[in-house]
Amino acid sequence: MTERWKNGLLVALVAALVAGNVFVAVANTSHVKAFQYDFVAFYCAGQVANEGRDPYLTEPLRTCEHRIGQAFRPGSKLAIPVPIPGYVVPLFQAFGHLPFVIADALWIVLQIFVYALAVYALVRLTGLSPPVVMAATLLSVLFVSLILGQLVPLAVAALVFAAHALERNRPRSAAVFATLATIEPHLALPALAALFAYAPRTRKTLLLCGGLLLGLQLCCAGLRGTVEYVTAVLPAQVRAELHNEEQYSASYAAVELGAQDQLAERIGTASYALAALLGVGLAGAIARRRLGDGSLVLTPPAVALFGGPYLHIQHIAAAVPAALWLYARAPKQQRRLAALAVLLLAIPWGAFVDLMSVLPLVALATVILARDLLRLRFTFALALGALAACAIVGAMSAFTVRPPADYSILGGADAAFLAERSWHVLINTTFHGNVLLFTLARIPTWLGLAIVFALGAQAARGAGRGQDFEAHGNRGADAQRTTPLDHEQTEVVPAWG
Repeated sequence: MTERWKNGLLVALVAALVAGNVFVAVANTSHVKAFQYDFVAFYCAGQVANEGRDPYLTEPLRTCEHRIGQAFRPGSKLAIPVPIPGYVVPLFQAFGHLPFVIADALWIVLQIFVYALAVYALVRLTGLSPPVVMAATLLSVLFVSLILGQLVPLAVAALVFAAHALERNRPRSAAVFATLATIEPHLALPALAALFAYAPRTRKTLLLCGGLLLGLQLCCAGLRGTVEYVTAVLPAQVRAELHNEEQYSASYAAVELGAQDQLAERIGTASYALAALLGVGLAGAIARRRLGDGSLVLTPPAVALFGGPYLHIQHIAAAVPAALWLYARAPKQQRRLAALAVLLLAIPWGAFVDLMSVLPLVALATVILARDLLRLRFTFALALGALAACAIVGAMSAFTVRPPADYSILGGADAAFLAERSWHVLINTTFHGNVLLFTLARIPTWLGLAIVFALGAQAARGAGRGQDFEAHGNRGADAQRTTPLDHEQTEVVPAWG
């Protein structure tokens, strides 16, 4: 059987498993209530904005969410907040004109379609086979966000498209794609800073896109709404999530180490700025070593994940393309370490509740990555896949079901407050019974991020010109990459060493 047929069969198998497991997840009543949980809030924010009302306030956002959503307990006063910039709201205003069932279906199709394009771009960017790229990204980039109805797949795909455009010597397209990634601002800003600093040919386009984005923000939210978003909504969201045991942020870590809330907020903000600057500098150093300009938009978001006041498991997906990119360029002696980083980040371990519905997919992704990247024998890879599935089952068996939130402290006059007010109550009264479990679940992810950073630093220090792109490199026309944007195109991507 040819390699192409093997790849095709593996892709078909993965697609069949995805379809089957998603069907099981949706058919399960415990999942159907929470399926597309965040999209309910986005959709309602669009409807509220269509009425000329403030989408950041509790009402009428809460009334819409309780009318449409199925995840609310009787007597709940919860309003799911929508801490997105004003320039993103028009996207959901368009969905808000449609019946929810149709809008939800279109959102799912959009997530899957954009993800498929990102996989294609990553295959061409790294030279890895489609099954390997799918195994690395299906759960981390798509599945977790698909269950929630989140924005992350769109942002990650935009960053991948920007990296692909850079390495095809299309700086203007790269600037546009990187700007589109601001649908998740904290993921896109480090990449935009790196582009502006190290890719002069993107600057005019970046300034133009930035101006258009600012104009759209002021047009949609106005000056008052923009000030409200920056000075009230974002701080309120950070404060609401400070004690969320599912957080991956530096602010949450500071709280767990004993810091007061106000200090933890400051630590998170400062750590994000420092990590982003470090990522920008590291990306520039890698690009100067002529390993490929894709590092300018892939490395900074991955490094920025080490800091910040607000970070969930779905955001970790932004590090997976960087891990694959580094693996594809790693010298032989570094390749297994890079493969380990990909494997650790490919499974969103902290989302074990959702992963229970796709255990075969967890095992299959682990087996493919262990076999193709770690180069383990098939029996060992199979054992590792079974171990990964067992780890998810073990985490779920140790999970303590959360009690209903105590909304009695809200009082009766909460309608005019930000939606984060009730979210704060939910987090503080229910999300604290599994702290140790979620801390243990974060360890593989933290280790994967640390390996990516170490490999990036090694690449920046020791990259050498003239060494051919190794085992998983693209060949022929697809192998043509660019050196930094002011230099000529080269035929191969060198490994560092």
